[in-house]
Amino acid sequence: MELVNATRKAIDTGCGPADPAVREATEIVAISLSLIAPYTSEEMWEKLGHKPSVALAGWPTVDPALLTQDSVTAIFQINGKIKSRVEISPDISDAELEAMAMADEVVKAELGSQTPNKVITKAPKFVNIVI
Repeated sequence: MELVNATRKAIDTGCGPADPAVREATEIVAISLSLIAPYTSEEMWEKLGHKPSVALAGWPTVDPALLTQDSVTAIFQINGKIKSRVEISPDISDAELEAMAMADEVVKAELGSQTPNKVITKAPKFVNIVI
């Protein structure tokens, strides 16, 4: 369902149905759907211009290189309330993330002259500063 929703959103918001990524996603949906709704997937497969049965098509393969994330969103909290968000590398350490949080302008302004009682860091997800 997520692939179908993302494909529909891509068609509606810009790239349109002629985009190669949309076609590939539609082919994957047809192949995946063949296990549950064979008649519907056969019709989809035929409309996509393929002649042999969808049952003879190979199962999609995954490229592991495409599964890695370049960046993640980390949040900075003060007393459990979100104050800032930053894009960071997913392999950042707790100490580096904590240093980034303490150097963040919004966090500095919120803290003022107060010193934190405790800093909870779970890299790369969040830093919670308890006053």
